[in-house]
Amino acid sequence: MKKQKDRKEVKRAAIVFISLLLAFGVIPLRMMTILLSASQKTALGMGNGKVMTVGESRGIIYDCNMERLIGCDSTKIAAVKPTAGALAELKNRLNNEDFLKADEVLAKGEPMLLKTNQSLNQADILTLNTYDRSSADSLAHHIIGYTDESGNGVCGLEKSFNDLLNSYQGSLKVRFRCDATGKILQGEPIETIDNGYDNSGGIVLTLNKSFQQALENSMDICALKTGAAVILDCSDGAICAMVSRPDYDPTNVAKSLKQANSPLFNRALGAYPVGSVFKLLIAAAAMEQGIDPAKEWTCSGSIHVGGSDFGCLKVHGKVNMPQALAYSCNCYFIHLMEQLDCESVLECAESFGFGKSLQLADGLESAGGVLPSQTMLSAPAARANFSFGQGQLTASVLQIASLYATVLSYGEYHVPYLIKGQVDETGKFTSLHSYQPPFKLLRKENAQMLSDFLGVAVREGTGKAAQVDGADCKGKTATAQSGDFSTGKERLVSWFAGGFTWKSKQYAMVVLCDDGVSGSVDCAPVFAATVRRILAWS
Repeated sequence: MKKQKDRKEVKRAAIVFISLLLAFGVIPLRMMTILLSASQKTALGMGNGKVMTVGESRGIIYDCNMERLIGCDSTKIAAVKPTAGALAELKNRLNNEDFLKADEVLAKGEPMLLKTNQSLNQADILTLNTYDRSSADSLAHHIIGYTDESGNGVCGLEKSFNDLLNSYQGSLKVRFRCDATGKILQGEPIETIDNGYDNSGGIVLTLNKSFQQALENSMDICALKTGAAVILDCSDGAICAMVSRPDYDPTNVAKSLKQANSPLFNRALGAYPVGSVFKLLIAAAAMEQGIDPAKEWTCSGSIHVGGSDFGCLKVHGKVNMPQALAYSCNCYFIHLMEQLDCESVLECAESFGFGKSLQLADGLESAGGVLPSQTMLSAPAARANFSFGQGQLTASVLQIASLYATVLSYGEYHVPYLIKGQVDETGKFTSLHSYQPPFKLLRKENAQMLSDFLGVAVREGTGKAAQVDGADCKGKTATAQSGDFSTGKERLVSWFAGGFTWKSKQYAMVVLCDDGVSGSVDCAPVFAATVRRILAWS
């Protein structure tokens, strides 16, 4: 009996002991589950979990009115958790091919990022807006440039201001909460991590986005396939628009490298044979030397100088300076040059920036072209060619625009500039342009007369195609010989240089066509189309 009693007590004690062990075993297991849950939340706060980068950004490039020139197009990115609900939403929204691709990823229990053109509304899907830095439809590609795969600038302002733009880098990420095994937790929201993504910091240009758009559209609509154009604010030299054609796609640079006519070359910064748009400088130099613009000279259709005959398009008969500009009489200007002091003319050209390169930003430089020396112009035939912009003379669209802007601003020359300033992430603006007082290159009365002469050229002369109803358009055409016969016929460089008024301000515009027909055919229509677009905003 005693043994049975002892066995019962042992059994009872064993049961109690086992029960106690089980009881103490349950408590630690429960505590561990709670602590794991707590530790997951803590780890998430410390940056654990599965993190995916939705987008990266760097400094913005703005126009003069703080409108974006890059990052204008947005893309929706959907962050998707691997759940049945998310999968059902995708099946309803995606085509079959895209859905199968998404299903393959989600079936592995992995989250994913998905580009979409719509907002996906489901508890396990978070749709975010990201910004494409560049696109085929963005503006001013040759000025802005592009970046490489690492996000660093390769050319243009992206390269010039690479360090500054990188100082405003940011990122947009999403975080998916996980358990200890790395499995995505159900019922937990997708967290957004915004580390200064798309902040306001960047650089501000003098470009006017509306002007740039108008000029680019006009060049394309008028089918100017190879050339350049620029618009200057005559009051301070600010570059309002600058275009080069052919264009390139900054999102597919490799394709552009294979195309003809060097799309990556910025023709707006190159130097070209000038032709008759240079006659304005000869006229200005003559008036500054005291030549009476009203004095007539008879054009017989050709003139013999230094053993060579130089011809006009036709016999112009008696012409004075404004008529010679309007009808582009070469003989008049050859005769005019013979009366001028050559050294003074060259000094005048130098003061307008001819023969000098101009740095717009680090690594972004407008070519100086060739301004012949006095020795080079010692031969009468060389001076004759120079008088109507031919011979060894070459210049950029920016140099010609500066000449015309000076005339339109009553003889005051402003050095062209492109960079206005920078803004920080708070939007605070700091100027990067040091103001320079204008150089008085022409007497006001002479500049005013020359401006009027350009008006005559548009109303009555070779620039008629640049006329716009209700607009005060002025300008001069040119068709320059290049001496390049590589295609079997001579390549011609055609120009239109002039100005217009918008909101009581004067603007100079120059359009160039490389391998054109004539300034009247190729370039004046681009000028007119651009002015119409700009005036339409009024």
